[in-house]
Amino acid sequence: MKKLYIDANSGAAGDMVLDALMGLGADPRYVAEGIKALRLETYPGSDMGHEHEAEHTHKDEEGHIYTHTHALRHRTFYDVKNIIGHAAIDESVKKTAIGIYTVIASAEAAVHDTKRIMVEFHEVGRDRAISHVTGVALALESLGISTDAGDEIFVSDVVDGTGTVMAAHGLMTVPVPAVRKMAEQNGIIIRQEDIPMEMITPTGLGMVIGMGAVQISNEEMEEAVKGAEFGVGRGTRDTGKPGLRIFVI
Repeated sequence: MKKLYIDANSGAAGDMVLDALMGLGADPRYVAEGIKALRLETYPGSDMGHEHEAEHTHKDEEGHIYTHTHALRHRTFYDVKNIIGHAAIDESVKKTAIGIYTVIASAEAAVHDTKRIMVEFHEVGRDRAISHVTGVALALESLGISTDAGDEIFVSDVVDGTGTVMAAHGLMTVPVPAVRKMAEQNGIIIRQEDIPMEMITPTGLGMVIGMGAVQISNEEMEEAVKGAEFGVGRGTRDTGKPGLRIFVI
């Protein structure tokens, strides 16, 4: 039986989790081939397609104007389940990937007061996010880690920053509503540090929860992972922190 420990003191985003698992030794060819099997470019809403974009303007409490564009065609939870479900990848991988999206969709449904299957994803429905989620499921399979087989996954303190972030729905306070709701629904405590940026994304937290992680204290984790091998995922944002680490014992 294996034990996986996720150190989320540097935040958690989709690319961070995937990179850390790859650093642990997941087979890059297996992961790449599995992501390719999604055939994302053939589905509506693909970043590689030619979706029309609409411009939206938002005003914050201080009167500042923010303009951004996004595709008119958003993928729903149903769409994402369909993409993953029809891919030529192992059923266990599909189960993990759809499980991660189920966690995210449940939170989004509560935030927007709608049915889970009809939730419209913005950032988390893009090709990049679907690739990262499925990549994490593929990496876990490659590493031979499965909670169904009795393996255990733990997560430390989950740390987010402060301030605001611009998203498809406009300017949002960090932690963003989907992250706050996800944590609330799954008993995860988020601690904020005075770092002026988003450090926990819905995709990242959805992965941690969807993988089956149980939260423990930093002290418990430090004691458990002494001398254990680990992978690191630093992401694209310079938070001044060392990066998300995943240990395996």
